[in-house]
Amino acid sequence: PVIHLKRWLDTAAAEGAAGSRVIVMTRGDKLFGLAVDEVTQVLRGYRRRLQEPVTGDPRQRFLSGYYADDDRRIPIVECHHLPEV
Repeated sequence: PVIHLKRWLDTAAAEGAAGSRVIVMTRGDKLFGLAVDEVTQVLRGYRRRLQEPVTGDPRQRFLSGYYADDDRRIPIVECHHLPEV
C-alpha cells in the first residue's frame, strides 16, 4: 500500500501529481510506500540538531521533531503514528 502524506496530514491532495515520488519503507514485516511531492536531497544528520515538535503545530501528533539544518527546519515524521498498512 501507498500512504499519501499530503492527504494524511490534511494538506492539499497530491494524488497523481506530476513528478511525485514514493519512498519505500518497512514497519515490522510490512512493506509500504509514502507518496511525496518530491525528494530534493537525502541528508545525513547529527543528533544534536534534532529539536522537539513545535507546540501548537497541528501536525505535532505525527512528528517526532524537527531537524535544524542551517536556515531550514525539516519535519521528521513519526512512522509509528502512520495509519495501519
